Amino acid sequence: MRARALLCLALCMSAVGCITTERIPSAMVRVEDEDGNVEYRQTRRLEVAGAGTNQSERELQRAAAQRPRDPTVWWNLGELYDRLDRQADALRAFLRLQKILKELGSHEGHDYLEGDYFVGRTYALLGDWAESRRWLRLVLTREPSSRWMAARSPWWRESHFLLGSIDYAHEAWAEAEIHLKRYERLTGDTVRAAGMLARIERELYPERLSSNMAQVR
Repeated sequence: MRARALLCLALCMSAVGCITTERIPSAMVRVEDEDGNVEYRQTRRLEVAGAGTNQSERELQRAAAQRPRDPTVWWNLGELYDRLDRQADALRAFLRLQKILKELGSHEGHDYLEGDYFVGRTYALLGDWAESRRWLRLVLTREPSSRWMAARSPWWRESHFLLGSIDYAHEAWAEAEIHLKRYERLTGDTVRAAGMLARIERELYPERLSSNMAQVR
């Protein structure tokens, strides 16, 4: 329960833009301008009005009934439920999406990293750590060995970040360090995970802290 509360709190803090070095944000996209300036933007920030939301849900449910094998409909439903914090409904939609895509693309070897990531993320929000890890690791099984290639997809980067965050919340320091440092190598971002990595260093390498304190004296 403590780990779930920490993770959900951090996700909620990120969604409303609170500042903390130990937050666990929603999915981010790395954006670089012509001058080489880099920023990270949330991919799915949307304020939803009550009446419009209800109407959109009815329309999407009607579309799902009419076109039950249309992946776009299930993706949109999953996104809508996620924004409304109806994570169980979001999970059902994302799982249906992945099932359809697997059936449609199995003969061509296609897969859908983003969908796998959001299934894993939604399981984390529901507190099912085993399934969350399983789906996020599934994303990472397709991570290329080339760092340049891996850095091109936000879903490999985000899967490392979220797995590291889950391990951090469960005090699995060594595993968390592996994923968070991999995230830093893929992005060049040394800020987002800095607070977690600082805590991990204190837990795993207390002798370093003692050595630094000795040098200060």
